[in-house]
Amino acid sequence: MLSRRKFAVSSGPLKRQTRSACRHKTAVIAPHCSPHILSEWRNPKNIDRQAAMNWKDPTVVKILLLTFAALTGYALTGYGATIFEPPEFRDGDLIFQETAGRQSAAVLAATGSPFTHMGIVRLRDEKPVIVEAIGPVQETPLEEWLARGEGNRYALYRVRDLPAEAAAKMFQAAERYYGRPYDILFRPTDDAIYCSELPQLAFAAAGIELGRAQPLRDLNIDAAAVTALIADRWRKHPDCKGAASMTDCVQTIRDQPIVTPASIAEDTDVELVYSDF
Repeated sequence: MLSRRKFAVSSGPLKRQTRSACRHKTAVIAPHCSPHILSEWRNPKNIDRQAAMNWKDPTVVKILLLTFAALTGYALTGYGATIFEPPEFRDGDLIFQETAGRQSAAVLAATGSPFTHMGIVRLRDEKPVIVEAIGPVQETPLEEWLARGEGNRYALYRVRDLPAEAAAKMFQAAERYYGRPYDILFRPTDDAIYCSELPQLAFAAAGIELGRAQPLRDLNIDAAAVTALIADRWRKHPDCKGAASMTDCVQTIRDQPIVTPASIAEDTDVELVYSDF
């Protein structure tokens, strides 16, 4: 179905992008622009063709893709798919953000996605809290959770057709992990939990498979930010106890499976409902 296809779009809030579109006279896809600018667009003598047709400009590309999505029903997901209607939070929604720090830089470099942390929305007395693995696994008030993100930006995804009973089972499963420490080694065990591992495990208990496990070798583990993080942590990895060097350790763990936030956002069973990236 068309609505289940997804595109990655360039970054930056649409509000700024469409203002830029007016400046670039791409008003044919920016209906808020003034009649004067619209007139300039329709008059070939006044067109700045280089700006209007510069396909390398992410502003132009993004607005074209968003317009295409609106006209055809295609779904846009990921960084830059900005939707300004405030969301109605629901139990089981998945929330993503870009956080600061060395680990976040490594996740971004490894996956190519700014979604470096995520959690599950839960309504407590009709107010959203975020069930997250941050060390320990806990519930965090939404405002506090958002304050950790770059610019307080977030993206909200929703599991398609999530029954209330499945959401209840998912939260029951998540609660079993409350208090467990953060897994800095991203191992496929549940004695310690990393952020995207928590929703993957919790939803699986409700019969819903989210994301995909991919071996570390399939990620960009040669990126500088990733190797810097590995250099700090490889000696703590149980599978690298006998490794003589970081290189030996990486060879040992390169097939270790990991579920990334990006893989969950890209899952066809979820849909984007809000983003201000």
